[in-house]
Amino acid sequence: MKTLYLLRHAKSSWSNTSLSDRERPLNDRGLENAPRMGKRFRERDESVDRILSSPALRAHTTARLFAQNCDYAEPDIVIEEGLYFSGGDSIEALICRQGDAIESLMLVFHNPDISPNPNPNPNPNPNPNPLPTNLH
Repeated sequence: MKTLYLLRHAKSSWSNTSLSDRERPLNDRGLENAPRMGKRFRERDESVDRILSSPALRAHTTARLFAQNCDYAEPDIVIEEGLYFSGGDSIEALICRQGDAIESLMLVFHNPDISPNPNPNPNPNPNPNPLPTNLH
């Protein structure tokens, strides 16, 4: 039986508003939790044949820290553009392209692509502070 693991990136930082969405790093909590997730995965005797990651820094960093702690070779992480806010249909196609030799696959990506989303056009660059900062 094939296994699919879905891993949302660890907590990211919004402290530097000049960074693009793809450049946002993990915050301290994310840097602490990502390795912990990898350790728990290993402790449960889980394994993964392939890890695919979104190209966003926060997702790729999560994948790297996870891999370092679960006996997965970090250089084997595959960066997939299709995991950056592409929607369910694109992700399903990506999964199907992995081939029969892959028994377990992990995708490291973003909430809108993991969770059911009533908004058909999720904004890939959401503003955590939607109110204008120049109110009078």
